[in-house]
Amino acid sequence: MGDHWRYAEDRGDWSLGKQVNKMERTTLRRIRQRKADNKIYLCAPVNALVEGIYEQNIPFSEIKKHGDFGLGTFNDLDGEMMMFDGLIYRIGSDGKANQITDDEICTPFSCVTFFQPSSEDELAKELSYEEFLNWLKELMPSPNLFYAFRIEGEFDYVKNTFGTKAGKLPSTGGSGEGTANF
Repeated sequence: MGDHWRYAEDRGDWSLGKQVNKMERTTLRRIRQRKADNKIYLCAPVNALVEGIYEQNIPFSEIKKHGDFGLGTFNDLDGEMMMFDGLIYRIGSDGKANQITDDEICTPFSCVTFFQPSSEDELAKELSYEEFLNWLKELMPSPNLFYAFRIEGEFDYVKNTFGTKAGKLPSTGGSGEGTANF
């Protein structure tokens, strides 16, 4: 019912008894289908990691049933997980990305979706980091929703900071204990 009300509200038509023509019914179905297809899957709440739960034993074979694009980590925080086109990569504290082919490796947290872009936008010029963030914000209809962005390009510099394997935390000289920068 939410889709019907929203569509009627957008058109200024609140009459529930009014006949809806075929084009409008098609539009409603399309809205419902898009919402059904665009789901995210969280295998555990992120606050579990904050509470120190670094092992959930959810295999990536299960995660792949729910998406082909996303981010996460590995048991014991052993690197960052990136899923791209259904392939899983582990980014270690050295900054190197290695493809993971064993679907029985486990994760305590991942967030995935079946990536279906609703638009394709291109930048005409180089942007500073702040300009880039503002450009991304302009693409989002609301800051209160989840979005998946696939960004392709050439970058002079990429900085990533993340936790390293639990129990093997290096000192990072002031950037935060248990983190690595590359």
